[in-house]
Amino acid sequence: MKKVSIAIIDDNYHLSENLKHLLVINDYHVEVYRTLSRAEAELKKNKPDLIICDLNLPDGEGYDIINSIRKNTGFNLTPIIVLTGVLNANVNELFMLGVSKIFFKPTQFSLLKSTIEKLLVKRREYMFFNKPFQAAQKFIKSVFNKVDYA
Repeated sequence: MKKVSIAIIDDNYHLSENLKHLLVINDYHVEVYRTLSRAEAELKKNKPDLIICDLNLPDGEGYDIINSIRKNTGFNLTPIIVLTGVLNANVNELFMLGVSKIFFKPTQFSLLKSTIEKLLVKRREYMFFNKPFQAAQKFIKSVFNKVDYA
């Protein structure tokens, strides 16, 4: 069975490597990106099941990549967790952008881990229950595309 894939977008080496280690020993596949540009390039190739993103990065703000991710329909069901030290983060804007949960550094790994598990269960349930509807929509579109209205 394929491991659940998590992308961490954070320039803090120690925090991201410690978080990666804790997630890997809990049987997750983890990729760490330290810049927005690197994350944007890699996320086009490797679509993770969940994203953990900081707001302050060397080449921009996490808001930018979150907005970019949400504009890509391939990431509609991908939960995004913001893990930041920015205490004055615009929480309303983050939730409007589609962020699933916000944690402020430092945070307890057990709390983060349980949130990751809950978000991934919700994602799996949503995908499982929506597959029949997506198949029906595809079928209906194919039927209407074949109808000659002349």
